[in-house]
Amino acid sequence: MALTFPSLAHLALLGPSEVEATVEQARSAPSTAPNNWWEGVRSLAVGRYQTTDTLAGVRVLWGRVAIAAIHGKRDSLNLEPLVWGAEEANVRSYLIRYLGPDSSDSMLDPDALCGEMLGMIDALPAEVERSVDEWKTRDRGAILRMRRIKNLLTPLMAVREHVGDRGLRERLDEWASLVPRLP
Repeated sequence: MALTFPSLAHLALLGPSEVEATVEQARSAPSTAPNNWWEGVRSLAVGRYQTTDTLAGVRVLWGRVAIAAIHGKRDSLNLEPLVWGAEEANVRSYLIRYLGPDSSDSMLDPDALCGEMLGMIDALPAEVERSVDEWKTRDRGAILRMRRIKNLLTPLMAVREHVGDRGLRERLDEWASLVPRLP
């Protein structure tokens, strides 16, 4: 029996728990989702967690929906870690900045966020630095890789001040001077 994907208009009428349950069910068959369904759910959730007159706990629930949709899109489209990682980092970074850090909740834990995302970068800052100033002469694939690293690092820099782990903060500091120089 084929899974039926509810319309985004229908999902917009539901609360975050119901949408999250629908998304989790859809993740059991991600490749059968209609084009852009995952992105539509992510966009709906982003709009909801960015609504400032919504209670913080509800905003976090909508953030979880956005992450679940990002993971569904990742699985459906076989996205590279730097691509889906940047999307997830944006969600979690936003929530940390606007709701405050909370090490007891992985959604709001800046150390967890930065540790997970830095683990996706398959290069050291020194390696990237050697080629960053000549990026315009690089092939399209190398430029795209550097752009994706920048997209992943940018939201991490926004929560760097909240990172408590000294080693993790030092790793972020190594990348900090490179971010503005990346394409």
